[in-house]
Amino acid sequence: MSSSGAIDNEIENRLSGELGALEQLRALLQNNEEVKIPGVVVAGAQSAGKSSVLEALGGMKLPRGQNITTRVPLVLSLVAVPGAEPHAVIGGQADLSKGKIIGIDEISTDIERLTNELAGDGTAVSAKPIYLKIIRPSGPTLTLIDLPDITHNSPDGTQDIHTETVNLVKKFIENDNMVILVVIPAMDDFANAEAIALAKKYDPDGRRTLGVVTKTDNIKVEEDTPAEEVRARERQFFQTNSEMAGIEKEYWGFDTLVGRIVEIQAERVQQFIPKFLAQSKRRTKELAQALRDMPKVFSNDNELWEKFRKVVSTIREELKDLLTFGSNRAITGQDESMDIIPHVTAMYKAYATGIRDDVVPNFFTDEYHQKVCAAFKRVDGMALPNLLGGRVFSALFCEIFSEELGVRSEKLVEGVKDFMQDTLGKLCDHTCAAHPVLLNELKTNLVEQFVDSKEASTKSAVENIVKAELGWVFTQDRSYEDTMRDVREMASRVRKSKVEHEATSGTENQTIFELAKDVGTIPEAFIWKIIDAKPKSEDDAIRDLQVILHAYSDVVCRRLFDSIPKQVHLFLVDGICKGFVTWMLDKVDETDLQRWLAEDALSQRKRKELESKLSQFEEAAKILKNAGGRSK
Repeated sequence: MSSSGAIDNEIENRLSGELGALEQLRALLQNNEEVKIPGVVVAGAQSAGKSSVLEALGGMKLPRGQNITTRVPLVLSLVAVPGAEPHAVIGGQADLSKGKIIGIDEISTDIERLTNELAGDGTAVSAKPIYLKIIRPSGPTLTLIDLPDITHNSPDGTQDIHTETVNLVKKFIENDNMVILVVIPAMDDFANAEAIALAKKYDPDGRRTLGVVTKTDNIKVEEDTPAEEVRARERQFFQTNSEMAGIEKEYWGFDTLVGRIVEIQAERVQQFIPKFLAQSKRRTKELAQALRDMPKVFSNDNELWEKFRKVVSTIREELKDLLTFGSNRAITGQDESMDIIPHVTAMYKAYATGIRDDVVPNFFTDEYHQKVCAAFKRVDGMALPNLLGGRVFSALFCEIFSEELGVRSEKLVEGVKDFMQDTLGKLCDHTCAAHPVLLNELKTNLVEQFVDSKEASTKSAVENIVKAELGWVFTQDRSYEDTMRDVREMASRVRKSKVEHEATSGTENQTIFELAKDVGTIPEAFIWKIIDAKPKSEDDAIRDLQVILHAYSDVVCRRLFDSIPKQVHLFLVDGICKGFVTWMLDKVDETDLQRWLAEDALSQRKRKELESKLSQFEEAAKILKNAGGRSK
């Protein structure tokens, strides 16, 4: 590029609209970390000549001093408006619509003022930027970000100035959309220059890095020297100085620098715009969906009641589906632990198995025979001999069932209750996830109270069944009578056979074996003892009582193993399903619903954040499209 005029025209044609739009985006999206806005970052060590480069580009004066003067990032926008009176707008926010309008000669003073406001007096640095827009009738249209100088020495020693300045540089240059303008004095050791090392780290291919070598000459330029004369002296120096004569023209001069900045920034901008429009389109859809997925904000009590009825009705329907062997795995999330019927049935079976194995004794062992004998001796003399069996039966029967039956039945109730409460809790999680306050109230309060009420009714019903079994010996079950009749008839036939026929042992064994099969679970060895006992003797009565205890206990177990699970199921399974909605609606009022369904502070913040981001992306896309940024 041969002249600054040609450069200005190219900038105006290619970047003016886009850069203006990007600055609007920078203001709009300044708190949105998802978007990396392009720009030109100016980095270098202290006294590297960054200020001179920026002053040449912007046509203004920046603060100068012996110590570090650039202590906060300076976002500098250069705008060319034909016919405009040169002026600037400065402020601490990216949106400069409320910034301070100042003259070009006031820029240095206001930068110092804002720097002290943001970073404090002294030499401390801050990541909070100053925003400065310079409007002139002509000149390059660029956005540059001047970063604090990389330095090792803080005169007042108040902070690790080197770490702070390096971290600030890293924060900006790690953005792939940033052009890195590394300013380095000609007399520095390029191989060890820290700014160059940082640029290589984040831009190893050098595609977005420009090196600017300053202080190659000793030309003195007065402050009021016109820009064109400064450019002329620059060209004369590079053309006539023997040490610079070998440098190709494409590598020296202010016009070349501007042209290279334009080229690289234009490339970055043109890459950014279509990518951002695609990102904006995607994020707009995602944010809009996230807002739709948020809990509804209710405007009146009718809407609150409608929502609550829907919640509890949905839970009831999902529970009903589980009870009727529904295959709707979307409800349980493939959680087989919520399959109600298999789980409670397993509990009912375990209840029965536990009582048969651990509570009901083997009535036909020698040990239990001795127990019955001892019981007969304890009641001897309390009644006529032929009436003692009833007393012994009552005592032994109550001993078997009085304590363990109640305890195990209560544990069954508690086990089913815990399972149903856990299942309801999972259904609440599935149904009320969008309303955490209501979810917490349902799980920790309402559901617990409801299931507790059902548990109390169930325990009362089960307790009555147990009391009935222990309080009155009664059955119409024919199996009891059949067992007693079969045993007694068998014993009588074999005794009679032994008297009438002196049968062989084998014949007797075969006969008894066949008869023993008829009485079911009574062991053959015990049947022999019944046969060998003298009829109507005490031993015969004791053996007979053992059979009675066995037969009646079997009847009782069959009754309990059906009736108690039925009561548990009626109250704690079917009852919970059928009574859930009515109970819940009776227990709450409008005040409760207003508290439980009100949008909590966290959700309010989330909604505002989503709405703000959605608005930002929509507005940003409009800005770029209006600036002609739609990809072709």
